[in-house]
Amino acid sequence: MKSIISVLIACCAVTASAQSRLSVGGYGEVNYSRNYYSDHVSRYSQPEEHKDDPSHGRFDIPHAVIYLGYDFGKGWTFGTEIEFEHGGTGIAYEKEDEEGGEWEQETEKGGEVELEQFWLQKTFAPWANLRVGHIVVPVGLNNAHHEPTNFFTVYRPEGENTIMPSTWHQTGISFWGRYGKFRYEAQLLAGLNADNFTNVGWIKKGHKSPMEFDVANKYATAVRIDNYSVPGLRIGLSGYYGHSIGNTYPAEKDGISTKYKGRVAIGSIDFTYNAHNWIVRGQADYGYLGSAEQLKYMYNRKNSKSPFKHSAYTSSHR
Repeated sequence: MKSIISVLIACCAVTASAQSRLSVGGYGEVNYSRNYYSDHVSRYSQPEEHKDDPSHGRFDIPHAVIYLGYDFGKGWTFGTEIEFEHGGTGIAYEKEDEEGGEWEQETEKGGEVELEQFWLQKTFAPWANLRVGHIVVPVGLNNAHHEPTNFFTVYRPEGENTIMPSTWHQTGISFWGRYGKFRYEAQLLAGLNADNFTNVGWIKKGHKSPMEFDVANKYATAVRIDNYSVPGLRIGLSGYYGHSIGNTYPAEKDGISTKYKGRVAIGSIDFTYNAHNWIVRGQADYGYLGSAEQLKYMYNRKNSKSPFKHSAYTSSHR
């Protein structure tokens, strides 16, 4: 059982003046939680030994976000989102569940500082907008609506947040618009990296890169369409498809990617109903990872000093 208190510090978007082209905004969260369950690494494999473990509490700052935007005129706009997760970065110890609970020192403080959005956009018409740069991938309910006012739980819902990148952001090109009762978006992105997939989090860390750059040897597409025909109701369909094996550095001339692709396919449907004093949200996701059985053999042969995750897979479906 988990008891959580959350304070939403701010959620705003303001401009310096009515004539100003510069916009500044952001939000922040401060949470306190008391967790009435064990946090021991073997709590699932040996539940009887840890069923009476004491509760544990924590304070957390999940997100502190700053938005900056600028309108150049004639349809040209610029936007950024800088996010501090869990207080930023530093030196910290963490318990590695995938390595039997071993303590490891990381060059981070359990958190991250990320540039989640950094894009330039040209608006030709309400139904035709072209955005280029670092953008949010709107697959699933969590990523398309990731601000804290868009979910009921204190933390983002654990379903999508556990097995898919959240918030999922990558560099690419997006075409989006709204026509009538529909909003649509199509994106071309760098593919995910199978070297970062794990048996616990599936593809969640696939968009991360230990390099100073994102490897783009493989590419992917993401699409989303939302319908607003019924007053107060939004229904969304979204999907993703791309190859993940071989999207690593350095590229191998005769590597495993010449035989295996590591296809990643995701389909999602979600809805939000907000009318008559009711707010109802729901979602359903399907994910597929091809060549999953080959990944455990691939990683066992990798250099032990590789900066990528090493893992084995037991299932290709989530």
